Amino acid sequence: MKEGFNMATNLLVGDIVNEMRVAEGGYPKDNGELPDDKPYDGLLAGDLKAQVTGIAVTWSPELAVLKKALAQGCNLVLAREPLYWFDDPDLNKTAPYWEDSVPEGTAGPTKWEVIEKSKFYQTKRDFIASSKINVIRISTNWNGPSGLATRGLVNALGWKSTEDFVADEQFTQARAAIVTLPPDDLNNIALHAKKSVGAKSVRVIGERTAKISKVAVYPGFMSLLTASRIWQTPGLDAVITGEACEWMGAEYAEDAIAAGRSKGFIMLGLAASSDASAKEVAAWISKLHPESNVQCIPVGDPLSPVMAGGLRA
Repeated sequence: MKEGFNMATNLLVGDIVNEMRVAEGGYPKDNGELPDDKPYDGLLAGDLKAQVTGIAVTWSPELAVLKKALAQGCNLVLAREPLYWFDDPDLNKTAPYWEDSVPEGTAGPTKWEVIEKSKFYQTKRDFIASSKINVIRISTNWNGPSGLATRGLVNALGWKSTEDFVADEQFTQARAAIVTLPPDDLNNIALHAKKSVGAKSVRVIGERTAKISKVAVYPGFMSLLTASRIWQTPGLDAVITGEACEWMGAEYAEDAIAAGRSKGFIMLGLAASSDASAKEVAAWISKLHPESNVQCIPVGDPLSPVMAGGLRA
């Protein structure tokens, strides 16, 4: 921790909310509320008038992460994901769609009222209230001015991109990067990526000995729309991403390989790829507020594969 940054500064939580709002073209509202057409980003917990002692940047604001943030002198958390395993609670309470939702534990979306009854929710809520920690969601701003999340993953892999492009027109700041490598086996590239980001549960589609050179890198979750855009790249050998739905993005990858349009697909895991991105996002926030204590708090890959000899760390 930077010396002297465990005390409150003149920076307010509301200043950061407004900074993110301006960066994204005018939302959330000045009072911190989330507008109807943008129900995701903004103040999720805390007080806009609270003085900031430090800023923690993390992919997912898990309870353990919130505790680490406070231990490192940070009472403000900037997170890619929501607090309670769900999107904006007010939206979910009022939208007619949710009135027909099925109970927890069955297929389909869950009513927010079910979340509120969960002891896990109550424990986290009570900790946030007692600690007075502040949480802002920056899902759109996760890519900063342009492509920060992708740059973070490429840097973690130790590579240099030759080009990047918008892979989803709905999220123009999120970009895919193209990297050209010396030809190597798909398996070797997957092992390198696994080690580079500290992933435990990397999964691969394709022949392990297939020679790979031209690779597309896209962190986080890869939608079907994103997958279809990325695979338009001529001469693409493989795609590396965090996660893709198995019956959408992953199946698209299988068909691309079967059609001879690609050779491999590597899923690092959402947490591992997002932790790599978080470092670059934290660096951006630190440049915006060089006088502040800014910390990157990784979540870590929570999943371990079951191997013949038991669990492998």
